[in-house]
Amino acid sequence: MHAPTASVCSLTVLAWRLGALPLPDLWWRYIELGGNCRQLPVAAYLAGTATWPDPEHNVLAHALNEALWEVGCPSLAPYRGHVDLEPEPPAQLPLDLPVKRPERP
Repeated sequence: MHAPTASVCSLTVLAWRLGALPLPDLWWRYIELGGNCRQLPVAAYLAGTATWPDPEHNVLAHALNEALWEVGCPSLAPYRGHVDLEPEPPAQLPLDLPVKRPERP
C-alpha cells in the first residue's frame, strides 16, 4: 500500500522562508530526522513541482518547525495524515490482582 502524495502547501513554503534556512541546511536537518529524499527532490517539492508522500512531508515539516522554534516562532508547517503527537498515557496496573501475604518463618 502506497502512502498518499500531495503537493507542498503554502504554509510549508512560508515556514521555510520564515526560518531562513538555506536549502542545504534544511536538507541536512531533514536527513537527520529520518528523511529519505535527496536535496534536488526537496528543492522540487518546495518549488511546487513534485508531490511527496505524507511521511516524507511530515519529516520535512518537523525540520522546518524546529528551525522556527529556534528563532522564537511557533510551528507553522502542518503535518499530514494521522500524526499522534500526544504522549501515550502511562500504563495502568490491574487493581484486582490477588495479594499473597508472606508466610511467617
